[in-house]
Amino acid sequence: MQKRNIIICGLPGCGKTATAALLARKMDRNVYDTDALMEKKYRDHNTALTIREIHNTLGEGKFRALEAETIKALRSIDLSIISIGGGTLTTAGNATMLKEMGIIIYLKGDRTQIYDRLIALKGLPTYLDIHAPRLSFERLAEIREKDYASLASVKFDITNLTLEEVVEILANTQTLTNSTKR
Repeated sequence: MQKRNIIICGLPGCGKTATAALLARKMDRNVYDTDALMEKKYRDHNTALTIREIHNTLGEGKFRALEAETIKALRSIDLSIISIGGGTLTTAGNATMLKEMGIIIYLKGDRTQIYDRLIALKGLPTYLDIHAPRLSFERLAEIREKDYASLASVKFDITNLTLEEVVEILANTQTLTNSTKR
């Protein structure tokens, strides 16, 4: 049976976590955030690290393996909202599992707005070049947006919308409500 989860993807800083949490409340669903689950796993082992620190500690390959384990652990859930990390869909195995788990929504926005928000909220991520952060963000976006666009069932432009507007529109989108009904 096809799972009826809603999976939120997009660039770092686009509001995936906040959108997923508010959408879950509005639709009366459980919410899962893969980054938060990975952070919890580290806390459970007496090491409190942020998702960025986990990435820096493990390196890209081991980080993506931990991410895949986290997604595998969610495969049995249904009728939930799942927020995934910005690079999750760059791994083919993750993309395959997530497509089987439900409908993927790509939150596409203005890169300048997303970049400014990312820097304002969390500072300069270590995966961006400190000498050319904006250029490295653009390069990252160029690569990842291709994956998001090719894998997502719904591409949703969030440019100039508030979080509440995004959630209201998504909650009332026929594609979502028809394919994810209880």
